[in-house]
Amino acid sequence: MLTICLASKIEAWFSGCRRLKRRQMLSILKEELVNIDIEMTLTKLLNILGLFNRIPLEVFGKLLLDIPSQYSNIKAFFPSMASENIQKRCIGNQGETLLNQSAAFMKKIKI
Repeated sequence: MLTICLASKIEAWFSGCRRLKRRQMLSILKEELVNIDIEMTLTKLLNILGLFNRIPLEVFGKLLLDIPSQYSNIKAFFPSMASENIQKRCIGNQGETLLNQSAAFMKKIKI
């Protein structure tokens, strides 16, 4: 019983660490997106896409699914995502499932 109790406490501690790291990572990514949003106003049009090399591909893709209004320059720059119905009809999947498949494909061919 003591071993199970200790094991669950250790597991809870690691889980808390993972949550903290996740929160820290989300905070860093949000800060980076704020910086990119600001830098877009100072960057030549041809160089804007390069600003997004600083964030992971999956984060970039998820951002494009529904760009929050707090990133007004990013929202104005990129077109809105096609409706889920159009995505499903044209490609066979939609939303985050399609995003995950696309990101895996792009990593495979190293774009």
